[in-house]
Amino acid sequence: MHPTRLDGGQLANLHTFLAVARRLSFAAAADELCLTPSAVSHRIARLERSLGLRLFQRLTRGIRLTADGERIFAALEKSMAELDAALYPEADAEPSGRVALHAHPSIAQCWLAPRLA
Repeated sequence: MHPTRLDGGQLANLHTFLAVARRLSFAAAADELCLTPSAVSHRIARLERSLGLRLFQRLTRGIRLTADGERIFAALEKSMAELDAALYPEADAEPSGRVALHAHPSIAQCWLAPRLA
């Protein structure tokens, strides 16, 4: 097994890529990541340079993933799901036991009851 080529900066750039690819928006990704759109754009540019690939096609009104971007996005989504399952194996377990809630009747009727399903 050989060492990974990913370092902390590259992982941050991949995290940024995931946010942009999910929303197809630099601005929405910036809001999610608490960064400026410019910082998001710079991270994506660094990632593209380091990989030697174009990940997004810049359009007049928006962006879309290139074929390479689609391939990497699919691999990252799968990897993140596997990592999530390994880190939190009990997250998909069926709940068991009972929960007792006490709430003011108006809150229980107007707010809580519609959300129980």
